[in-house]
Amino acid sequence: MANPTWTPAGGSPVALTSAAARDMPDPPDVRVFRESLPGVDGEFAQGNGRGGRDVRFAGVLRASGGSASAAASQLKSDIRSRQALATGAGLGTYVGEDAHSYANCVFLSFGAGPPRIEKRGGTYYAHSRVSGTVRQLACDT
Repeated sequence: MANPTWTPAGGSPVALTSAAARDMPDPPDVRVFRESLPGVDGEFAQGNGRGGRDVRFAGVLRASGGSASAAASQLKSDIRSRQALATGAGLGTYVGEDAHSYANCVFLSFGAGPPRIEKRGGTYYAHSRVSGTVRQLACDT
């Protein structure tokens, strides 16, 4: 399994997690126009194709450093840089942990839990559980 990525239009891919990634696409929204007429039982419905869908992801984001504070600072910087991408404005492509590509998306949210810090050898590692949502505006699969 790969780590999910976000690629802004005209930009480079950014890994959204470092480990333990998982994602789940919601079903596409159904676009239906419904109308009822006075004095006529029932409704008239016209299907208008598929709408968009949310794709939710979660995992762990990690950073390392020569000290506990350096690792924690790097992790916070990495979290802030991903939160800055979650504007809901620009189009991009989300690639999920199964390498499935979702085109025509907007990045809606990116959140993180409290960091944990551990030392292995001479290196400190900071990690935090993260999650977020992208919205695919038009679905074909």
